[in-house]
Amino acid sequence: MEMKTYLRRIHRRCCAHCGQRFIIEPRLGKRHRFCSDPVCKEVCHRAARKKWLRKNGGKAYFKGEHALQRVREWRGCHPKYWKRRRLHIHSWPVDFMLSKELFFRVKEYALQESMDAKFTLKIDAISRFSNIALQESIAKNQRFLIMRGHVTLRGK
Repeated sequence: MEMKTYLRRIHRRCCAHCGQRFIIEPRLGKRHRFCSDPVCKEVCHRAARKKWLRKNGGKAYFKGEHALQRVREWRGCHPKYWKRRRLHIHSWPVDFMLSKELFFRVKEYALQESMDAKFTLKIDAISRFSNIALQESIAKNQRFLIMRGHVTLRGK
């Protein structure tokens, strides 16, 4: 059984501002009246704002007791909307301790030369934590983390 393939017809329209022909976005259909030129976008935005103000009572929408009550109700339904949520800060697991062995291996060897399983896992953890794949950068990060760990452990 043969499948039929349908070619979509490309619809074009003249821009309401500049008159240039443009391809209509199918999801917008009849509402797509302006092309993507920045000047035409600005005109479209102004026209939409004018239409919205006409429909919603003009600038009075934002003034008066009615507007104040509407804002209070909205804020009641959305408490603390203005507070930004903290981005999840990556932190080391508590059981991940940097050892002296790690310190000396980082200091003495290149990364390819030390193929111990624990050390490899630590390297992977550091590369994932810092989003770095370059060996020189990982080694620099390790040194920084080791020094930071020493400072943390000593309480300074």
